Amino acid sequence: MTLLRVLRIFFILGRHRLDRNLPEEARTWKTLPLRLVARLFPTPKEDGPESARLALESLGPIFIKLGQLLSTRRDLFSDRMARELEKLQDQVPPFPTEQAREIIDGSLGCNLESVFQDFDPIPLASASLAQVHTATLNGETGDREVVIKVIRPDIEPVIRADIRLMYVLARLLE
Repeated sequence: MTLLRVLRIFFILGRHRLDRNLPEEARTWKTLPLRLVARLFPTPKEDGPESARLALESLGPIFIKLGQLLSTRRDLFSDRMARELEKLQDQVPPFPTEQAREIIDGSLGCNLESVFQDFDPIPLASASLAQVHTATLNGETGDREVVIKVIRPDIEPVIRADIRLMYVLARLLE
């Protein structure tokens, strides 16, 4: 699993040509694999910062969290890069509403229609780990508006694998 994930990461980093974001002092033998893989791909139409954001989105929740963290480090990145990474704070694409409904049904142990009078299929917000939908509870004391936070489907194994991988990468970088 780890080797396949590493290959996928290199593929995504290369496809988005993240080598364009490396400062000159970072163009050493340590970054050579990324730079070599990147040259196999054409330069995308997006500029470097936008490509970096899109790559992190493609890589999943842990990498989105990393991008969110990095967006606060204006001492390390240009203003343009920081602004692009800030989009990871609240502009992560949602997962399909049908999946959200299935997750909610599974958690409730019944159809969501039996608990909610109204369910908004359009997420109120979508982030790296979950998305939020609004709904109205069916209630004897009156209808109550609620917010339902739905964890992204099949996210736990991805998070665990990526955290293990980050430990490996951190040891290599050390």
